[in-house]
Amino acid sequence: LYEDLPVSWNVSLFCFFCRRNILPNISSTYLKTCIFNRQTDPYCPIFRLGDIVHEAGEDFQKMAVEGGVMGIQIRWDCDLDKSDSKCVPTYTFRRLDNKNPNNNVAPGYNFRFAKYYKTPDGVESRTLIKAYGIRFDVMVFGRAGKFNIIPTLINVGSGLALLGLATVLCDCIVLYCMKKRNFYREKKYKFVDDFDLVSGDQRSSFD
Repeated sequence: LYEDLPVSWNVSLFCFFCRRNILPNISSTYLKTCIFNRQTDPYCPIFRLGDIVHEAGEDFQKMAVEGGVMGIQIRWDCDLDKSDSKCVPTYTFRRLDNKNPNNNVAPGYNFRFAKYYKTPDGVESRTLIKAYGIRFDVMVFGRAGKFNIIPTLINVGSGLALLGLATVLCDCIVLYCMKKRNFYREKKYKFVDDFDLVSGDQRSSFD
């Protein structure tokens, strides 16, 4: 079917299977037929190599010749207060290597290796091969959280203490909300006569 097409195009139809991201509601029957698609199958963990490169905005034909490094980013952001079915991954793709030839000695992704052998004459020889290819790095990251009243109260209390409002808040509660607020007010505040008035009365009595 693909005899007249370039080899790199055939390679673009190969699939990559990420088995660690199979959701509980995905069946084996679905996995046999699904291919990742942003609109129709956004949670299918099977990707065509050509689709990964295309999602990153790159040309697979050119990348297959020069090589490159592609990053498959799988992000999990889960609210554990909601149902488990709401905890689903989000897939993004980006190129990781520097493809600018002005800032890179060997743009793309390539490596060298040698094959050693003996000729029919018994001479040891080697063939040095420079191979180009596309490397795929899978990166899984995310965060999850669940509401709990105890850590919330501790954090609120710590914040009030750091802001210096704990003392004011406690005074307001004790002086205006407690049953014995009058007793607390008498102990907190001590009323004294005005010093100037007392001094004036004493001078007038001496006269």
